[in-house]
Amino acid sequence: MIEPFTDRVDEAVAASGVRARLGAALAGLPASQRDALLLLAWAGLRYEEVATATGAPLGTLQSRISRARARLRRELADLDPARLDAADRASSAISQPRERGEQR
Repeated sequence: MIEPFTDRVDEAVAASGVRARLGAALAGLPASQRDALLLLAWAGLRYEEVATATGAPLGTLQSRISRARARLRRELADLDPARLDAADRASSAISQPRERGEQR
């Protein structure tokens, strides 16, 4: 069955709202917490590597990441995880060009 285009657009719009909320929540973190979290989560560094990159002792780094995660959980608690998953799928479906004749 082919998913209607309007459903994909609705999901993509929801995804952009989620991204905006996440971006605002990340921007609201203290720089030391945000940097540590992003290096760990998005750059894929290990805790030890993040500690080296930031010059912070490992225990301090772990505390920063824990505080950042706790704050993000509080600020984004109202977001439905199922909606986040659907938004991610919609975003990738719309951003990836389809081959001619390919159906989704």
